[in-house]
Amino acid sequence: MKKIDNFLLPNVFENIFKDITSPNFAWFYQASQTKNKEKKDDPYFSHLFYSDNQPRSGYYDSIMEPLLFSLDNVKSLMFARANLYVKKHEPYMSCYHTDDADGENKYNHKTAIFYINTNNGYTEFERGEKIESVQNKIVIFDASLKHRAVSQTDEDRRILININYIEK
Repeated sequence: MKKIDNFLLPNVFENIFKDITSPNFAWFYQASQTKNKEKKDDPYFSHLFYSDNQPRSGYYDSIMEPLLFSLDNVKSLMFARANLYVKKHEPYMSCYHTDDADGENKYNHKTAIFYINTNNGYTEFERGEKIESVQNKIVIFDASLKHRAVSQTDEDRRILININYIEK
């Protein structure tokens, strides 16, 4: 697992922050955070940037391109979306999940979570690590690692970008 604070140059981060927090940025309702069949997770909002081998958003160039350029070891992008979680009175913990549907990581791919805003929510890994939501921080890990989202109680929204890719 690799954590990098101040991942993007300040001016690059500010441009992404401005776009993704704009009132004109489209967010789409999702009924559950994971595909756990035994327990339905809380809803959230998302914005799909990339799937099925093609960009899916008009913001792909302005938001994803600088992130991918800074990752610099991306051979092939698999999936990318922004997630927005609304403030809770008590922390809500989603189900543990992997970003690899079969749990085997047959493509040996990575997950990168890029945090847009600072809040008291975090990403928790089943093996114990907690990654705080701090703006302009990224965490990169094997897509087969089980993790979950823990909601924030201090800020109105928690925004992050989830990127799945194959390394060079």
